Amino acid sequence: MNNLKPFVIPIAIAVILIIVPSAFAQESSQASRKIDEFIGEVDRGDLKARLDNFAIELQNQPSALGHVIVYRSRRDPPSISQRYALLARDYLVKQRGIARNRLVTVDGGRSGCLMYELWIVPPGAAPPERRFTYKYPLERRTGVRRRP
Repeated sequence: MNNLKPFVIPIAIAVILIIVPSAFAQESSQASRKIDEFIGEVDRGDLKARLDNFAIELQNQPSALGHVIVYRSRRDPPSISQRYALLARDYLVKQRGIARNRLVTVDGGRSGCLMYELWIVPPGAAPPERRFTYKYPLERRTGVRRRP
């Protein structure tokens, strides 16, 4: 029995080194994944192409959810980001055949500019977090600014 001890410990270490990385690889495959991100008002053809690629990713993962996050600029009205997200969702449902219950739309809040993010969220994965957004309204100064 004592003769086996020097062999058991290296074998146990080798098994641990093989099993642990594969467990981490499976865990990382369950993380939310950003498919696309684009800034500004894109033309209709470009938006359709990006949403088509997103739809293909969703079809390749039938149990995953798709998150559409839209951030608005400081100058945009509050409802614009939700409206753009709903337009993207309607295109994916009506034109690409993605089930409505697989799509989540998120008003990302105010950002430096209008921006879209398209995410794939596998079952059991945490949904994507919103990026930094402005928490406080910008100060509005009234009156004429005078030079000293």
